[in-house]
Amino acid sequence: MEDLSTSSATQSKTIITAIITTLILYTSYITLNPSPTTITNSTNSVTRSLQSRRHAILHVGPPKTASTSIQTAMTRDTHVFKEDGYYVKGPFEELVNCMKTDERSIGKCPPDMREAVMSDMRDAQLNYANLFISSEGFGDEGSDLNELEKLLQPWDDVTIVMGYRRVFDWLPSKYHQYHRKYIHYHKWLGRDLFPSLKEFLTKEKIKYYVNVRFVPRLLEFYGEKFSNIKVFNLHDVDDVVSDFYCNVIPEAPRACDVVRRRTTKREKMGIKVQWNPSLEEIHYIRLARAAVQMGLLEDHVDLKEAVEAARFRQERNLNLKLSDFPQECLSMDVQTFLLELSIEIENRLFPEWYARPGGEQDIKKQFHEAAITKLCNPNVQAILMDEKWQRFFISLNGKESAR
Repeated sequence: MEDLSTSSATQSKTIITAIITTLILYTSYITLNPSPTTITNSTNSVTRSLQSRRHAILHVGPPKTASTSIQTAMTRDTHVFKEDGYYVKGPFEELVNCMKTDERSIGKCPPDMREAVMSDMRDAQLNYANLFISSEGFGDEGSDLNELEKLLQPWDDVTIVMGYRRVFDWLPSKYHQYHRKYIHYHKWLGRDLFPSLKEFLTKEKIKYYVNVRFVPRLLEFYGEKFSNIKVFNLHDVDDVVSDFYCNVIPEAPRACDVVRRRTTKREKMGIKVQWNPSLEEIHYIRLARAAVQMGLLEDHVDLKEAVEAARFRQERNLNLKLSDFPQECLSMDVQTFLLELSIEIENRLFPEWYARPGGEQDIKKQFHEAAITKLCNPNVQAILMDEKWQRFFISLNGKESAR
C-alpha cells in the first residue's frame, strides 16, 4: 500500500494540475486562514466586535459535509438562536428553487411559492437582526448570484459558509448519496446492477465530481459576488456542531453555550456523535441486486427484506463483518491520483494547517487506512460463487425464513 509507483504519479500530474486550476484562479484575491478557514477580502472581513452589524450566513454545503447534522441541530435549537437574534431556515429548498437559473429548476418556483419565500425573507429582515440559511441545493453553479446578492443586501455582513472533507473521504459518501434511491424503496427499481464503488471512482469521475460540486469550484463560483467566504474544516474539529455554533456563526453566544453544555454532557456519558454515516447498507443492496441478475433471487421478493436477511446472515449467523467478504479495491494508479489530488487541494486550502507538524503524515495515514477499507467494496460476483450464498438467496424465494 505504501509504495505508490513513480510512473503512476507522473501520469496523474497533468490531470491534477488541470483540476486545481480553479484554486489558482482565486488565490490572487483571497487570503486563507485555518480552522475554520476564512477566505475573505481583507478590507471587508467580518469583525465580531461590531455588535450592531447584521449578519447573514448562507451555508451551501456541499453535500456530504455534515450539512444534515448542522441543519438538524440548528432547527432543534431555533429558539436559542432566536435569543441571539437569528432567523434560522434550513434546508430552505423553496429558496433554492427560486434562485436557480438552470433547466432543472424550470417550473419549480411557481408564483405562490415565490411569494411565500419573499414573505419569509421579509419576516427575517423586519423581525430579526441576523439570518442563517442552509441548503445543499446552493452547492452547485445553478444559482443566480445577482438575485441572491439582492436578496441578502439588507444585511451588513454576508458570509458564505461551506464544509470541507478530504477528497478521498468525501467520495465514498458521494457514492452512497448517488445510489441512495435504492435504499428508500422496497421495490427493485429495475434489474440493472448499479456500479460498484471501484467502478464509480475512476479518474474521469473523480475529476467530474471535484470540478462540479467540491470546495475549489464553489469558492470560485461564489467568489464572483461575495467577498467573505468561510471554509469549515471538518478534520480539524472534535465536534462538528459545537465548533460550527461557536466558531463559524458570529455573535451567537447563547447557542454556543447551549451546545457546549450539551457536548460536555455527552462526553461525560461516553457518547460520541458520528457525523459520517455508514456506507454498509448500499453494499448489501448491491449484493441482493447481483443475486437477482444471476437468477438466484426473484424480484418479487421485497428488497428491504432481502437486504436485511443477507446482513443478518453475515453479521449475526456467521458473526462476520462486511469487510470479511472478498473485496475489490482501487487500482494503484487511481490510488496514486486520488492521494495526490487530496494532498494538493488540502495544502492549497489550509496551508498553515497542512504545514503543521505531522500534517502531511496525517492525511497519508488516513488515506492508506481508507484505501483498504472505505475505498473498497465487496466483490459480489466472488461472493455469489459460494454455493452457501447461492442457496441462501434461492431460499428467500420461498415462504420459510433463510436466517
